[in-house]
Amino acid sequence: MGPQRLPSRWLTWARAFLVCGATLAQQSFAQQSSDFFEKHVRPVLADNCFACHGKQKMGGLQLDSREHLMKGGLDGPVIVPGDPDNSLLVQAIRKTHQRIKMPPQGTLSDEEVKNLVAWVKSGAVWPESVAVPKQDDFWAFQPVRKPSIPQISDTSRELTNVDRFIRARLEAKGLKPVRRADKRALIRRATFDLIGLPPTPDEVETFVNDPSPNAFAKLVDRLLASPHYGERWGRYWLDLARYSDGQLGASKDTPFPNAYRYRDWVIQAFNDDMPYDLFVKAQIAGDLIQSDPPEKLLPGLGFYALGPDEDDRVDVTGQVFLGLTVGCARCHDHKYDPIPTKDFYSLLGVFKSTDKHEFPLASEAIVEAHKRQKKLIEDQKNAIDDFVEKHSTELSELLAAKTSQLK
Repeated sequence: MGPQRLPSRWLTWARAFLVCGATLAQQSFAQQSSDFFEKHVRPVLADNCFACHGKQKMGGLQLDSREHLMKGGLDGPVIVPGDPDNSLLVQAIRKTHQRIKMPPQGTLSDEEVKNLVAWVKSGAVWPESVAVPKQDDFWAFQPVRKPSIPQISDTSRELTNVDRFIRARLEAKGLKPVRRADKRALIRRATFDLIGLPPTPDEVETFVNDPSPNAFAKLVDRLLASPHYGERWGRYWLDLARYSDGQLGASKDTPFPNAYRYRDWVIQAFNDDMPYDLFVKAQIAGDLIQSDPPEKLLPGLGFYALGPDEDDRVDVTGQVFLGLTVGCARCHDHKYDPIPTKDFYSLLGVFKSTDKHEFPLASEAIVEAHKRQKKLIEDQKNAIDDFVEKHSTELSELLAAKTSQLK
């Protein structure tokens, strides 16, 4: 029997599957190339190249886009897609070029060089950037306007303006508020909200049996005066400030001996109802603000002292005080917020020029005495270590010399 022909519709399906499979493979390769660039290439360029070859265009070269990369600088294009050996960029980072060796101070790791070579060899894929929006495009960058208070149908209760906004949304969806909470539920809600702990049975009975019209106001005042209030609400700020008692590592924990001072300062600031503007200033420049006593605001500087590096300080400043992810502009102009790379490195320059100092809480005489005693202890420890090492060596040599005598 001769070969049988497949039905034409089968051939049509087969062609369709082949085309679909090829398209999916192309899309998968493009996504993988894009992910590889964002994970292994852009961060290396940002850390080692953008400072000189960004907006500054040193040597006429910009490395912040594929267009600029292909255009090159005074020495021409710096990459040949698919041919890393003949790419000036690769020669520079390998330091095989006779004249150009980059980065000028230091050397990329073998892994970083390997990734950049692989990137050029695969075609130097550079994902398209999203245009930075105008400030007016997002509500947070628009001028503050006084909102119009919505009209509601139910005005049987005394409502604040905030209540009216909530009630208006409920009415728009055909919903009604639930019934008023009884006093037992009310004290539990208020206590959990303000101090994060349940009320005691005695506190519940006292509130339930208090017939005065200001019973709830007295309850709130008591909870706000509790030291647990600062512990409860201070933790939200400490989360924003990426507070920890130390830097955790895979094999070693590096504690911050005085980190607790910043933690306690934040808690006390909440309990003291410190004005927000002073609360912010103390964490940015507490050493430049007059206070009584002088050390009252100094622990607030732990906000920056607990960070690992200057890049982190720029990022946390943007997130906490501006509500913006400024850190994204470290590698490229921000895709969604109006933060160009230039602004990131301008802020970074501020932190690069900032030095760390210790502010002793004891008198100068006590500090000097402590330093002298500490030095004596360190000297004694070094002397003991030297003694042990010396005599251990002598003992080892002695035993080695007598090894031949052992049977």
